[in-house]
Amino acid sequence: MKNALIILSSLVFALSANATHNRSGEMLYKRVAPFGTNNTPIYTYSITVIKYMDHGATVADRCVDTVYFGDGQKGVAPRINGGTGLNCGCSGTIQCGQLIVQQNGYTVKKSIYSILHTYAGAGVYTITSSDPNRNAGIHNIPNSASTPFYLEARLVISSVSAMNSSPEFGSDPVNQATLGVCFIDDLQLYDADGDSLITELINCGAAPGYFDPELPVNGTYGLLSASGPLQWCSPVMATTYHIAYRVNEFRYNGSGFLVLIGSVMREREVIVKWAPVGLNEMKGSLENLIYPNPVSSIIYLNWENSGFTEDAFYLIDLNGRISKLKQEPSGTDRIQFDLSEFESGLYFLRAERNGKMVYWKVAKD
Repeated sequence: MKNALIILSSLVFALSANATHNRSGEMLYKRVAPFGTNNTPIYTYSITVIKYMDHGATVADRCVDTVYFGDGQKGVAPRINGGTGLNCGCSGTIQCGQLIVQQNGYTVKKSIYSILHTYAGAGVYTITSSDPNRNAGIHNIPNSASTPFYLEARLVISSVSAMNSSPEFGSDPVNQATLGVCFIDDLQLYDADGDSLITELINCGAAPGYFDPELPVNGTYGLLSASGPLQWCSPVMATTYHIAYRVNEFRYNGSGFLVLIGSVMREREVIVKWAPVGLNEMKGSLENLIYPNPVSSIIYLNWENSGFTEDAFYLIDLNGRISKLKQEPSGTDRIQFDLSEFESGLYFLRAERNGKMVYWKVAKD
């Protein structure tokens, strides 16, 4: 009995140590040859599942992905990208995926799985893929580590839509967000057949308890047009969110009406950081433009030949609240701001310089 408990404990530890990995993903489809004759069409489609995941010795990996075709059948799709350089341990010709982001504390591996399936006839088919290993700690999906990572596509086969490639995303979902700064997610959608696309925001794989990101007063969150991009103004918490899209595809039928011929979804991760993305704090010559830091009341910014835009200075606290700073005269070569009314804590001072936003980390005593 004792040995059995030891074995069971070891198994539980092994599963938990390699539990999570899914960050983002999408599913696509395309009809492929041979197409048959007019009397006997062949409805063969290439199904592609793309997943963006963690990578490392203690991270779960998938050499294959199980795809449910929506007609009562399923198949095992091998990973087809990246070669074998990552030494993932997959057998045969199965590849290991491709590392597309390698930053300190943030690694993303892109895995592409592909499989062919032939449908018996016309119909509406919901193609799905589900994986138990969704990343933990997703703020807007309670108990995310226990919520499967789920993808689906809706394939409509008819005389109007049989010859069809699904919409595709022209960008990888790996961009991150900055606290208090508008986040834009440009899906870069395109459709090889020129069909009309309408995008909607949806629940992430019907995750229980899912909610949209919190917003500041008068904040906005939504699509700027029928096909995107998403504009989120602005993140108010430094945490991890998941967002999901459904892209619906429409085509004119023989009567001149637009009809739905399919849809695909993307779920993506957005990590909101305290500091500007890719910039922990100002370094070098720009860092020395503000002083003193830490500051008790008055902080100075060297102005002469600095390239700063006038009247465009803001202070951002760690809850994402943005306060516009009033300039006070302080000579011809510098300007000053009075921070005495702000509470003690860590802030970011934001300014516009030569058409770009720059930030300093400021400690208020």
